[in-house]
Amino acid sequence: MVALSFFIFLSNTIGSQFFRCLRCVVIGKRAYDVQRFLTILAVLTIAGVVSFCAAPVDLAKAPVAENGVLDLRNWNFEGDNDSVPLDGTWRFAWQYFLAPAEGTNPNAIGTIQVPQSWRGQAFGNEQSDGRGYGTYQLCILLPEKHPPLALQTSAIGSAATIFVNGECVEQIGRPGSSENLEHSLFAVGVIVIPPSSANADVLDITIHVSNFVHARGGIVSSIYLRSAESALFDYSFRRMVMYSMIGGMILLGLQSFLAFFSGRNTYSLLYFSIFLGITALYIAAHNNALAIFFPTSSGKTWLRIEYFGLITGPVAAIFYFDGVFPGAFKKLIRYAVSSYAVVGVILLAILSTYQFTSLLVSFQVALLLIVITGIVGLVIARARKLDDAGFALCGILISFAAMSGGIYWQHVTGAPFWLATYVAFGAIILMQALILGRQSFRAKQYAETLSRRLQRINDTLERRVDVRTQSLNKALVVAEVANRAKSEFLATMSHEIRTPMNGVLGMLQLLLKTKMDAVQTDYAQTAFLSAENLLLLLNNILDISKAESGNLEIELTSLVPAQIARNATNLFSGLAIQKGLELNCTVAPSVPGKVEGDPARLQQILCNLIGNAIKFTQAGRIDVRLLYNGVADNGCLRFEIEDTGIGVPEEVRETKFEQFVQADSSTTRRFGGTGLGLSICKGLVEAMGGTIGVDSGTAQGSQFWFEVPTRTICDDAVSEPPEHTNQPKGKNGSSKRLHILAAEDDPINQKLIEALISAAGHSIKVVCDGYDAIEALQSQPFDLVLMDAQMPGLDGIAATKAIRSLDEPISSIPIIALTANAMTGDRDKYLAAGMTDFISKPIDSKTLYETIERVTHTTECQIDSSVMPINSSSRTA
Repeated sequence: MVALSFFIFLSNTIGSQFFRCLRCVVIGKRAYDVQRFLTILAVLTIAGVVSFCAAPVDLAKAPVAENGVLDLRNWNFEGDNDSVPLDGTWRFAWQYFLAPAEGTNPNAIGTIQVPQSWRGQAFGNEQSDGRGYGTYQLCILLPEKHPPLALQTSAIGSAATIFVNGECVEQIGRPGSSENLEHSLFAVGVIVIPPSSANADVLDITIHVSNFVHARGGIVSSIYLRSAESALFDYSFRRMVMYSMIGGMILLGLQSFLAFFSGRNTYSLLYFSIFLGITALYIAAHNNALAIFFPTSSGKTWLRIEYFGLITGPVAAIFYFDGVFPGAFKKLIRYAVSSYAVVGVILLAILSTYQFTSLLVSFQVALLLIVITGIVGLVIARARKLDDAGFALCGILISFAAMSGGIYWQHVTGAPFWLATYVAFGAIILMQALILGRQSFRAKQYAETLSRRLQRINDTLERRVDVRTQSLNKALVVAEVANRAKSEFLATMSHEIRTPMNGVLGMLQLLLKTKMDAVQTDYAQTAFLSAENLLLLLNNILDISKAESGNLEIELTSLVPAQIARNATNLFSGLAIQKGLELNCTVAPSVPGKVEGDPARLQQILCNLIGNAIKFTQAGRIDVRLLYNGVADNGCLRFEIEDTGIGVPEEVRETKFEQFVQADSSTTRRFGGTGLGLSICKGLVEAMGGTIGVDSGTAQGSQFWFEVPTRTICDDAVSEPPEHTNQPKGKNGSSKRLHILAAEDDPINQKLIEALISAAGHSIKVVCDGYDAIEALQSQPFDLVLMDAQMPGLDGIAATKAIRSLDEPISSIPIIALTANAMTGDRDKYLAAGMTDFISKPIDSKTLYETIERVTHTTECQIDSSVMPINSSSRTA
């Protein structure tokens, strides 16, 4: 009554809290309410168990065996009394296997208490250490009416043979008189009394037992006599629950294991999967569940597997809790638990099963300490308000309540303890699964939160990128406009500079062929050289602009590499002699006779490098070498220009080929120049698919080199450039003197062109614009037109198109463009307008005469050498 009152008091006190928390669980409220609900549930379970234990149990008292006889004639195998433990004193023979008929064998030593271990018992003059063999005998007197009966056995020694009324009904392993003769097998099962004895009033039970593998031998657990129906049902239910639990543990452990390796690198998942695997293995080994698949295996094997799980399972649980609740366990505790597991596994591996089970009490004490440590750690975690620590404590409390109730129920009613064990295991495992599930849910929520935050950041970045892109697009448009403006400015300045330069150079050429004294000739030559240097600078700037836009023009025609090298060297021979330098040119024998390339650009590069070498060398020599690297028709021409000059410092060697870069950029530098020559060389070499570099010391001179890929061609493969389709023959194409029309608006250039044409023996008429040119062509015949591109009124392109639209023979007259426009694409533009050829200003007299001869096919003109301009060696192609 006291216990019942206590239970009612607890129910009334916390009942309202229980249902309130239950409502929170159902509607999915706070986790704290869920934990409180589970805690109250555990308290109620414990209170019920305690109150039930304190209450008197109104069950029939089962009789006990005395001197090997158990009287059940007044027992009713119905209702709650269908199970009777066969406890008491049995007849027993030590170190003998008595036949069932030998119930009165004089060697039997008397009686023994069942259940009881042999260890520590005195049999005759010896005290047993738990190992040995013997025979148990019991006579059971049954009532007149009883249902079909069965024996429910637990572990009996390590091997046993059971006889009922002289008939062998069960063989558990193979009992033997020594360890070698024994085949151990720990088994739990139900033995149905055979039909021959089913209706008998007396059951004579004889059991042969041997044990050589465990520290506890004999019948150490109660044997129950039960109705066969309830025993079989209970056994089947137990096996079903056991296999279900094992299967559930394996599936849950596999899920946790895969979750760990699928990207959630949380070690608590790994430890939980290990704990589940070890627990499932322990349950299977303890209940001999795998013997079906391994019927020939020894009980020693299952014993080692069972104790392996008993040792390592709690350790895996501790590491799991430490992973779930960081900081709940000190490092020293983790080391101690790990050491316990390592020592236990090593001893289990090297000791015999008997030796190990003799130490089992020590391991059980250690396991108890580990369990207490785990509970303390969970209490600490709960005190620190760590997530889900309350769930873990609830699982422990429920497990404790189930184990306590199971122990009590077994002692009071004789009911088996296995169900309470499975409930305890299930409570712990389900609670930990709940914890991991909640952690996964929180991790998912956290990941979603991070994803949303990342999405917001990405949206912000995209907006910023869009704004930045719009700004860059605007800047790009501005840059393109500026670039077009620069190109237009460069083209305009090129034209405007070349127009007066044409007059300066042309007139200086004519002036130098007139009669002057020595001083006047020196002044004129100096002015001419200065003008040519100015023209060279202008050409360099134009080449830089072409290189930046990727429009450097590279021709592919046949050339003689040796001739290119020697011509470039000869151009500077006079300047080298003036400085007292030795200038040599060497051509390797492997250099092919003719290759495909751009002779003008190659000579331009060579002249730039040779000119630099002469400029920066005060004494010594300059060697120009031409080499060839390659096989068959494909290879590389390598040009090397080595001098004994000032060299190139290492710190500026990397930037030497950049624009406007000089080794000495101070205002007191000894050598002039703009720093564009090497940059142009690099652009030309790279446009031809080659490389350029320098090897130098500061005071030992330098060696500039460049390589360009070429294709060797045979002599019979060389073909002359095809005659341009816009080169019509003049009507006096075969005569020696031509009548030429020149359209030019600049007065100085008019004088220059008139002087150059007259010097060639041709007659010339000069007009100022395109309209006058068309009118002149219609008024008198001409053999050739020299057409300026930019003129007031009607420019050269429009005038050419108008001429081509006239009737023959005017429409087919050759027209040569004379223009200061020298940008990329200008030549193509003029030829597309209908002009026959193109000459850029300043006009080179030799180029002018050659072009006139080519388009009019006059090869026998007599040139007046008295006014023929000179060709300066300082200008390059």
